[in-house]
Amino acid sequence: MARPKKEAPNHGNLYEVKITLGRNMDGKFERKSFFSSKSKQDARRKGEEYKLNYQKGQCTDNQVIFSKYAESWLENCKEHSVRANTYEYTYKYSVKKHLIPYFGRFPIASIHKTDIQEFLNSKTAKSESMLHKLRLTLNMIFEDACDNDIIYKNPCKNVKLPISKQTKKMIEPYTAKQTLTVIDFAKSNPLGSSILILLKCGLRRSELLGLRWQDIDFENNLIHINQAVTETNGVLLCGKTKSEYSMRTLPMDGELKEALQSIPREGTRYKGKGKHRVSVTVKNEYVISDINGNAMRPSNWERRFYYKFMNAFKAEHPDIPVLRPHGLRHTYGSRLYNNGHGVDIYTIQKLMGHSSIDVTTRIYVKHDRDFINQAYNTDT
Repeated sequence: MARPKKEAPNHGNLYEVKITLGRNMDGKFERKSFFSSKSKQDARRKGEEYKLNYQKGQCTDNQVIFSKYAESWLENCKEHSVRANTYEYTYKYSVKKHLIPYFGRFPIASIHKTDIQEFLNSKTAKSESMLHKLRLTLNMIFEDACDNDIIYKNPCKNVKLPISKQTKKMIEPYTAKQTLTVIDFAKSNPLGSSILILLKCGLRRSELLGLRWQDIDFENNLIHINQAVTETNGVLLCGKTKSEYSMRTLPMDGELKEALQSIPREGTRYKGKGKHRVSVTVKNEYVISDINGNAMRPSNWERRFYYKFMNAFKAEHPDIPVLRPHGLRHTYGSRLYNNGHGVDIYTIQKLMGHSSIDVTTRIYVKHDRDFINQAYNTDT
């Protein structure tokens, strides 16, 4: 008698069997897939063996609680591999403030795609950026759990990002006329040098404060962006730029060159009291420096330089709005894109220090309906 035909694999090249282990903390049935390259019977044998151990409390992988795994992942995979600011405000904030309060008490193997989708759907009051960070962080945690054989597959796969109910705040840049007004005011104001740098180079605040005199090539009229200054939990950090793409070389026009050359490279600091008080000459390593010639804290710069300048500017030009520092960077990018001098989007990406062309196009390429209609009518 002929041997019966062997059953074909039902999961790619593998045989899959799903076993019901019991109910989770929400009362839902908890199921787990088991796989074998030999046969479905072999996969079922693995599943029944696992279920027996699970019921005896001996199955260690299903006892890994999400909170413990997420905290371990933060410490071992992220804390020392990304910039302190990124770690603090992207990964740690997401895990501590959102993920652990929601998933923390559950075994990591009991969390499924529907649970993650429900979690994200419950966060639609948050911004689109925050929703993206939460999904990104969850995906990384579960991917790491897969790599460590804690779970078989990543439940974040194909989870859809819900639409945020929060109105997206658009940064409206200065118009060309407003920009010239700000520049003219900055040239005659003692606090205007950093404003000119932001408007003419499109730097991030961290890049501005990380700019050293050694980074400026007055002979060839170039500015090299090599480092950034950030502040995390009260600690000032001078180090790498946001990404490798942020390290770039920018042209310096005559107006900016003149403003930079007028900034003193030395300062005077007083030590002691009374008759023991003496003046000490301090060399400024940074273009925007504190009284010791060192990098300035971002919060101090905003208070003592940026908003002090902006308040003076607003007093003379009440019809022009006050933008945050990043608004000046956005103004620079918008001028490049809209000035009509043939600056292509790839060049803008390099000048802005964006990590990809997608970031640049998402921010600056706007579909003008009249232009599209005109092009369509011309073609027809």
